[in-house]
Amino acid sequence: MSRGCPQGSKLELFLWNLIANSILTYSWESHMYFQANADDFLFLINAPSRKLFEVRCADALKQFDDWASENSLKISVSKTTSMVFGKP
Repeated sequence: MSRGCPQGSKLELFLWNLIANSILTYSWESHMYFQANADDFLFLINAPSRKLFEVRCADALKQFDDWASENSLKISVSKTTSMVFGKP
């Protein structure tokens, strides 16, 4: 799609589901959990070390960015956040 769809239209959810289905059914690594809520996406990534966590995050974001590019979508960096849980 190059023109988009009016927000709130009857086709909006159907068209978004067609696009998002490919990333939702992607075979992620066992240490990655991926979830979507409307047009927001969430990664949960597990790693035993900070270094491996950074590598896994970079891999996941690269795969997600590739998917977005293939579907003519842009990731809003200003709306992207991260939160790390773990040992202090």
